[in-house]
Amino acid sequence: MSAFVSNFSYAYDAWLHPGSTSGQFSWQAALFQFAATGIAAVLLIFPLRKWGSILIDRLLVSGAWGSMIAVSAAFLLLNLAIIPRHYATLYVGRCFPIYITLLLFLIAMYVSFYHTAMGILRTAAIQERIQFFEMAENQYRMQKKYIEDTAKERHDFKQSVFTLKQLADAGNLTALQQYLTKYASTLPETEIRQFCKNHAVNTLLNYYVQLAASNGIQLDWHTDIPEWIHVAEPDLCSLLGNLIENAFAGCSTVEDTAPRYHCLSVELRNNVNLYIVSTNSFDGFVRLKDGQYESTKRKGSGIGIHSVKMIAEKYRGTARFHHMGTEFYADVMLQVKSGTLDTQA
Repeated sequence: MSAFVSNFSYAYDAWLHPGSTSGQFSWQAALFQFAATGIAAVLLIFPLRKWGSILIDRLLVSGAWGSMIAVSAAFLLLNLAIIPRHYATLYVGRCFPIYITLLLFLIAMYVSFYHTAMGILRTAAIQERIQFFEMAENQYRMQKKYIEDTAKERHDFKQSVFTLKQLADAGNLTALQQYLTKYASTLPETEIRQFCKNHAVNTLLNYYVQLAASNGIQLDWHTDIPEWIHVAEPDLCSLLGNLIENAFAGCSTVEDTAPRYHCLSVELRNNVNLYIVSTNSFDGFVRLKDGQYESTKRKGSGIGIHSVKMIAEKYRGTARFHHMGTEFYADVMLQVKSGTLDTQA
């Protein structure tokens, strides 16, 4: 960027001394360059801090930065190439205004490159959000099906109790015993467990308990979530659902001879911060790119991890993921008082 200021300084020197050359750069032009560089730096502090830092934080593709280095080098060489050796040439025809226009055009190209890069990042973010919502929709459908199934079981149980009462009132013990025997054979092997007071989360966890049982995953879950919490239930269920699904996916990579387990701890402290710690076994193989965990099922970053980070960011919290040996860890913190939605609303 300083190369642009340098060329404007040569233009200023040519305006002061039309018959001079670039090799005889005047002290006035040097002072102009120094002042212009300082002013440009001060003026660019805020926009580069606000918008430039966004690009640095979000653009994690090394190839993009490599290509930008080549572009910057090309601009630098072009700035060096257009330095006029003899200032008199700038006064031939319209060379002087063309020279200034070319410098402004190069700056405009720099700005255009920035907006192009930000547009690509916004498009990628929109695509990731679409994938996130698709996953959230699938989770919602699974939870809805589970709720509907349990509602049907409660309805059937109510009818069974009514039938049992009729048989008992009639004193038909033989029919009563036969009915109880048949009804006991239809009961599911897994019972509804009470993990926490929050109904939505409790329903979600019961769904995954059945999934864990069918995949031979040992569970050690401790959840302390009140009935009402200042986190939207869809966000809370989506966050826990993604953590559990990622953990189960990791457990599925473990050989049958090795233990498969998932430990989950959810605790609300001082009614302000919600802490979630997840630990699961896996085969020890991970895919990392630019320090980010990538999905082992699809190309690119893991949607589940990205979804968890999005929800944590929404509630001004943090989400950290790391692994050690054959264990994968997820540490999430939400500031529940900073949440924009309330489940009671």
